[in-house]
This record gives sequence, structure tokens and C-alpha cells, in this order.
Amino acid sequence: MKKQTAILLLLITSTSSIANNVYTPSGCVEARFSTNENGKAKDIFFSKHYPKDLFLEEAYNNVKGGTFTPNQKELVTFYQFQNDNSWPLPFECLDEKKKEKYLSNFELNNLHNREFKDTKDAIDTLFFQSMYDTFDITNISTSKEINTDGTVNLSVSLTYKFDAELANKLSSHYFKTKYSTSETGNTKYIEILREKSNHQLSDTDANDILNYIGQRIPVITIDIGEHRKSILVGAPLNSDYHCGGNVAKREGFKKYCLTHENNEGSTVVFKNLKTEEIESFTINPIFRITNSYLLALPK
Repeated sequence: MKKQTAILLLLITSTSSIANNVYTPSGCVEARFSTNENGKAKDIFFSKHYPKDLFLEEAYNNVKGGTFTPNQKELVTFYQFQNDNSWPLPFECLDEKKKEKYLSNFELNNLHNREFKDTKDAIDTLFFQSMYDTFDITNISTSKEINTDGTVNLSVSLTYKFDAELANKLSSHYFKTKYSTSETGNTKYIEILREKSNHQLSDTDANDILNYIGQRIPVITIDIGEHRKSILVGAPLNSDYHCGGNVAKREGFKKYCLTHENNEGSTVVFKNLKTEEIESFTINPIFRITNSYLLALPK
């Protein structure tokens, strides 16, 4: 027997709300210092910091506010900064166990080598950080569908955009890129192709750089209670048509695609929620950069 449903418009009431977020990246700082007779830090030097220079003030305040073993010539303290889990810790900031796990389970080729440090920093701080800083969720709407068993299917739709100028400028320095739109013209994409621009890169270096970009997947996450749904903003793809198709799970994908303006809207559906779960909830869309750690192509 076909399941009967009733479709109603869900109005956001005083017990339900939409939250706005200020996005902050994650990173780490390694501090070296000596201590005086009171255990307070002096001669502070920051030996490592990812992304470069970003968390030095926070690290300095942590060191100056701490109390350590007195009269030490050199102490080393490592600080991680991850405010809301919406930006992944850079690979350099992972603890040794997690690094070992990724390096043993996935072959990252040259992604962790020092020769790619400047390029990786540019990708993280210019390419993805520019998305993060300019991301704007422009419209949110909701509706609910009441099932015959009393549960509710809650749909959340939103539109968004971000400034893609820096992302396109950086990627087109290395690769051929092209702008494309949906048939209606309301959704706009940037496609980064696995074809070199005029930049004098070796094929190996070009592949490693694009594979590094492919390790990052930007998404919008929406939580209703303990339930989470995600909307893809960018991903490595093997398809030929715009930004459609399945997300690639291996290095060597055909292109990386960013949807930098979505005026048609994307929708996620939370199915079979209990009535009490939608009586009071917060719609809290968060733009996140997630790590994918693509598997290397078999040799």
C-alpha cells in the first residue's frame, strides 16, 4: 500500500532558530623558550607555525600565561588551535600517531615532503582560506512532511556563494581552469582540469599539487539534534559534465570542481524524525573544509 503523507510549511518559531557562524581556521604552533626562577617563560621563539603566522598571538598568550619548570634553558611546547572543527588541522599539526596512520594506510606521494611546503601553504591559505573568509549562506528555507506513523521528514534548503577570485587565480597559475554554469545560469562552477597551464611544472609535480587540492573537500554541514547532513561545495571528480558525478576516491581524478555560487539552492532531507526533535531545534549550517586523504592509484 502506498504510504500517505501530508506536506506542510514549517515556520521557524521562537523555539527554533537559524544560527550564524563566524568561521575560523585550525592550525598549530611550536614554541621554544626558557624559564626564570618563577617558571615563567622568557626568550620565546616560534619554531613552527601552520598556517604561517596565523596563531602566533594566541600561542604567545598561552606561553606567557603558563607556568613551567623553573630555570630551564629550553622547553618546547606544541599548541593546536581548532575552535569549532570546521577547518581540519593541517597534516603538519597532526600528532605522530595520526601521521603514521595516514602514511601507512594511504600513500601520499610527495604531499608531506618539504619541497611542497610553500605550495601547500599557498593552497591552504589562499585557495581554501579565501573560500572560508568570503563564504555566505544567502537564504535558508524549511518544510516538513508528516508521515502516517507520526514521524516527520524535515527538508532544509539553502543558497550560498563565495568569492572565487583567489582560488581561480592560484589554480590557473598551475592548471587550465574554466568557468561554467548550470543550464539555468543560476549555479556557477570553477573546474580545475588535470591539464597544466604554461607554468613549467613536471607532470609529477603537477599531479601531486592537484592531488593535494583533492585532499580537501569543502562542505556545508547541517545538524538537527544528533542528525547531520552535508552539502558538497567542492570535490575531486571523474565526470565530464560540470560538477556532476560521484566524488573520486583516488588520486589521478579528472578535475576538481568548486560550486562558487548556488542560487538554485541545495536541499537535504532529515527523514523519520520524532515529533519532539523538531519542536525545538536550531538550523546551524556550517561551512567546513574536510580532509579526504585520497588513496594513491595502484602502480
